[in-house]
Amino acid sequence: QQYGIAFPKGSDELRDKVNGALKTLRENGTYNEIYKKWFGTEPK
Repeated sequence: QQYGIAFPKGSDELRDKVNGALKTLRENGTYNEIYKKWFGTEPK
């Protein structure tokens, strides 16, 4: 599934930081751990 996060116009720095954090969570496996904890299944 894909999700979106809305940012106010001109919030490029915040957007980039959030995207970087999400990328790190996916790369190091933390995203999968959190997803499985809350939804009971592996993300697709």
